[in-house]
Amino acid sequence: MKVPKSEIYQEYQNILNTVMGGQKNKKKFQSILLAKNLMPSRAFSAVEDREVFEFLNEVELAVILKAASGTIKAHFPFNDVFTEVELNKAEGFSIAISQDYSLPMSFQMSEMQTGKSYVGSISIDKLVGMKESGLLNYNFEIQREAKEIEVSEERLFIPTVNVANVEEIKKLLLEGTLKSTMIVLNIKKDMDSNYINYNDRTGELTIFEGAQIDILDGNHRLNAAAQALSINPDVEFTFALQINYETIEEAQQYQFQLSKATPFSMARKSQLGQEQFGDVITKNVIAHSDLKGKVSTVSQVTKSLGHIVNYKTLLSAISFNFKPANKIEVRKIESTLVDYFDYALALGVIDENSTRLEFYMFVAFVAKRYKQGQEVSENELEKIRDEMNRFIEFRHGDMSAPTGNNIPRSLKKELDEFYEKE
Repeated sequence: MKVPKSEIYQEYQNILNTVMGGQKNKKKFQSILLAKNLMPSRAFSAVEDREVFEFLNEVELAVILKAASGTIKAHFPFNDVFTEVELNKAEGFSIAISQDYSLPMSFQMSEMQTGKSYVGSISIDKLVGMKESGLLNYNFEIQREAKEIEVSEERLFIPTVNVANVEEIKKLLLEGTLKSTMIVLNIKKDMDSNYINYNDRTGELTIFEGAQIDILDGNHRLNAAAQALSINPDVEFTFALQINYETIEEAQQYQFQLSKATPFSMARKSQLGQEQFGDVITKNVIAHSDLKGKVSTVSQVTKSLGHIVNYKTLLSAISFNFKPANKIEVRKIESTLVDYFDYALALGVIDENSTRLEFYMFVAFVAKRYKQGQEVSENELEKIRDEMNRFIEFRHGDMSAPTGNNIPRSLKKELDEFYEKE
């Protein structure tokens, strides 16, 4: 670099903060870095953590600043800050190949289809090591249509990456809750060379030097794994692994068959959409209301940690009672629930002593008012408190939640009977 790294820290902060200020810019920036095998989370962490910033090497820094400034069309004096060599390396940036992960490489596999398909497993460390060593290739010929974007007045093709999906999988990996899932790779079959050997006796599949290893299915999981390890190097996970040995045309057919998998019925798609909306609403209500810090992510509610309810109870109550049809309605429901929960917690309608039943009741009574178009007010909250008390009397003081697999549905039947008698 032509100047000390410390001298551009403020400018780095300004540019990255501008990127983070807009969701569209943030997603575009993240996609560019993911395409170059760089971790967006580390780039963002460097804004607040000076040590992370100092840890970035000159070429990484140039790549990040080029992606960020190009995304928001900001001017940065690259020629005054970086040397010509650093800028040239940034243009064709790729992670340096690690000596730990190179070909030939062996895997313990079972043969599914003679000479064509093998299954086994791979640790998260080895999978990410292969990615960062440059052994795994994102082949546009066998993937979805590439996304074309403009960066610094240049057209760039990047993989189609859903950043939200990567973030969600990364979170599950860090929490240790990701379910068993498979990565599918394809060794590009060349009629003039043989890049693999399978030993029937030992079950060892060897991939030889010169092989092109394409990611066939699991690119989002791969990126999430790399991000998770960059945050916590002690993360442990074993992926199921399928390795195919096929030509480009055969790999394309594999992707085509995946896209033609048996579709869900419209009713099930609608149900899944409502469940997904319910999860979004629940997370945002917790994040933007006084519930923040009070919701347990596990079944047990630990009062010493300030928890008053678990996530599953809230999600179940919200998903059942609110059935949004679109994202606009999602935002309206979020706003309503945030206001009501803030009122309820401030006035003691809901507190650390509230039972699951009371949370289910509270959400049900809020949903009733939302559907009636009632404005959120302290007066309406007092009416909810009164209704909750009368419903408890109707249940002869029983504060336990209904039994069964679908508690909100069982509770609705009781509420319908309650309203009839009212």
